Amino acid sequence: MKAPPEVLEHFEKIATKLTDSYPYAPVPATAQAVRRDLPIAHAILAEGGLDEEGLRRMHAAAGRLAAMLGNAQLDTGWTGQASRTLIAAYDHAVLGKDAAGQAWCRLLQSSVELAEDQPRQALVYARDGWAVAPPGSPVAARLAAECIAASLAKLGDQRGTSQALDDAWTIVGDFAPEQRGHPGWHPNRLHPAELDSITAAAYIDAGNPHAALLHTERGIAALDRAPAVSHRAYVRTNAARAMLARDEIESAVDYMNEALEVSSARKLADIERRACAFVVSARNRAPGPLIENLKEHVRLWRATRLTQV
Repeated sequence: MKAPPEVLEHFEKIATKLTDSYPYAPVPATAQAVRRDLPIAHAILAEGGLDEEGLRRMHAAAGRLAAMLGNAQLDTGWTGQASRTLIAAYDHAVLGKDAAGQAWCRLLQSSVELAEDQPRQALVYARDGWAVAPPGSPVAARLAAECIAASLAKLGDQRGTSQALDDAWTIVGDFAPEQRGHPGWHPNRLHPAELDSITAAAYIDAGNPHAALLHTERGIAALDRAPAVSHRAYVRTNAARAMLARDEIESAVDYMNEALEVSSARKLADIERRACAFVVSARNRAPGPLIENLKEHVRLWRATRLTQV
């Protein structure tokens, strides 16, 4: 039996819409939409009435939806739930023969492990994603920079970090305009300004804050013209960490305060982790009032952060 085309198209459109809107939409709204539609997709699959092509398309759409839910759980700090959700998402992507979807799930799984400070397992997921990612694709570039380079940097492999970053920039250099798009968080797009921020984070962990600042300066200028507030916050946390490593304490604290202000309308767990780690690193180096004011800013920011979706 062949599935009505409108049923398959409906779920494909939902998956595309939620993926496109994720960097700007409230995280709970995305999670709520997925929780509404994903069980229906599962029920259609369980009925067993789809032909081979219909099964493939429905699994691919279900995989993209589940990946969005896993992403939302990661962004609100529920890494355990995110890990379980992303296992199911990856299985759907495999059955859907969705190579980019598989790579995206592996990227998110790697990000979960990095959030849990498990760079070796993060690297396993990242390299697995790299192996299945469409060559020259945005998701391949993201995996190289955001996961492979980040994992290697935390493991102390400076040469490997630089090579992975070079791979990412080489890929982005060959992008068509639609693959660059505008800064956001998307498996099918990667803007160079995003890559500047990602590159800076890897260089900081690899012990090269000077190289990191070159990328944060360029990234801030471009990202401040974009609507994706999370990226504007991320790049400032990277600038803050790099300046702290160079003993530019006051500027570092200023940037972390700016990151908290910028992200006040979209509070993600990773921003909280970065801010708290910064306070720990800076508390014995920054003047007392400066660090106390930052600690209070972090406390107030955390008090209203969403903690579950």
